[in-house]
Formats: sequence, C-alpha cells, structure tokens
Amino acid sequence: FKSKILGILKDYVLITQKAGTGGTVNHVYWQKKGKKVTLKAAPKSKYKFVGWYKSGKKVSTKASYTITVKSAATYTAKFKKK
Repeated sequence: FKSKILGILKDYVLITQKAGTGGTVNHVYWQKKGKKVTLKAAPKSKYKFVGWYKSGKKVSTKASYTITVKSAATYTAKFKKK
C-alpha cells in the first residue's frame, strides 16, 4: 500500500506562489507534472502588477500566466505603486 501511494505521489510537485506588497495571488499548491496551471495575480488599490518572477528572473508580465508543471517551483508576483 505504501509503495503504491509513493508511486502516485512521485507524479506531483509543489508549486508555491507568493505576493509582494500591493497585491494578492491565487494558490495552486500540489499539481501533477505535465498539467497546465494558470497563476493569477491581482493588484490592490493604487498598485499595478509588474510581473511574475521565478528564481529572481522575470518570466511574465501578464497577471494571468499559464505554466506547464515540470518540477517544484516558487513564483512571486511583484507589484509597484502607481
């Protein structure tokens, strides 16, 4: 039973989203490898969305950003005052 559970879990990875000051993000968490997932960020009043960042590198300037899950990753949504 344990090996069967571990076999299933190996196909899943953790996708973490963080929101910088001035906005919010949706939360995706555990996802199956190969699945398409849309990360969504929303700026608060008086802020604008700047981009999605992964490992310090900007990967998208769109607040709604679709990825194909390959490995565990952390995406950070950044915002700045208008």
